[in-house]
Amino acid sequence: MDMAMDWSKKAVSIMQENPLVSVIVPVYNTGRYVGACLDSICGQTYRNLEILVVDDGSMDDSSVVIGKNLNDLRVKVIHRSNGGLSAARNTGLESATGEFIAFVDSDDTIQPAMIETLLGLLCLNQADFSRCDLRSVALAEEIEVLPPPEGVLSKVLDSPVEDFVRCGFFPSVCHVMFRRKSIGGMRFTPGIYFEDMDFMFRFLRCVERGVYIQWTGYNYRLSPGSIIRGGREMKKIFDYNKVIRNLFDEYALHGDSRLSLLRKSVFVGACKQIIKIGRKARKCKDLELAHFSNLLVASLLRDGIVRFGDFSPAWYFRNLCALWDYVKSGSPRYDVISQMLSERIM
Repeated sequence: MDMAMDWSKKAVSIMQENPLVSVIVPVYNTGRYVGACLDSICGQTYRNLEILVVDDGSMDDSSVVIGKNLNDLRVKVIHRSNGGLSAARNTGLESATGEFIAFVDSDDTIQPAMIETLLGLLCLNQADFSRCDLRSVALAEEIEVLPPPEGVLSKVLDSPVEDFVRCGFFPSVCHVMFRRKSIGGMRFTPGIYFEDMDFMFRFLRCVERGVYIQWTGYNYRLSPGSIIRGGREMKKIFDYNKVIRNLFDEYALHGDSRLSLLRKSVFVGACKQIIKIGRKARKCKDLELAHFSNLLVASLLRDGIVRFGDFSPAWYFRNLCALWDYVKSGSPRYDVISQMLSERIM
């Protein structure tokens, strides 16, 4: 259901209850950007915030930059030894006291009205989560401040899994606000890439309603260290498999009929990315990476996580015919492949 946002009604709803929103900011060696990030959060039009900055063992000047924001009493700093993005977010979740939760990565910024907008959507629609759009910005790009989304259409998502898949939503947690009781004891899986995809589709399986507004509230910075642009390719293809298999097991365990939809969209999309990495590796003469890419996709096909018929015929004939040999030749089981990859990634 699409509807125009009634901002006067939203404002009354928020101001009457004035709920606390916990904003979790994991930080690791982002001293160059974290100041702008915290400025954008402290400058939100909605003021009742608990800003949890989780310093994940930074070795640069991040702590110095963070210290400049401590005059704002809403900012609380948690120091921990380095454990990665998921572990830092989980630390924030354990410390959060707000009724609502938002995540902001420390090299990104948010528009001044983002918290107010997402909170308003949740309050009006009694939803489990709300989301807006994000946009990618270059390192040196000046970020335009956008006005609140007066009269912009919002959409109630009464079938969250289906709506996320069919609308092609990017499964990031950073332009989403969550009702904390809807998250419950759910936590991010430590030590993997694609932790947002893993978390979001586990979360969506358990909730009944979300809201989406077609308005850009989150600015995602394309920095050299961003997981999507760089990193260890062998671990990436391994973690794609982990996430796919974890989601398959969770949906299958609960007899969730939406597993078929995930298989034909999310799982197929991940397989395509693995094959793309393998094809690029072959061009670069990294034959080991190319071989493991084929082994992993073949194992997903052989174990029934995805099926040849889930791919379009044209894509199948261009990319998957060669995998028949891997599937039929008795290539190693996934547990064997997993052990082989673990030894190379360590």
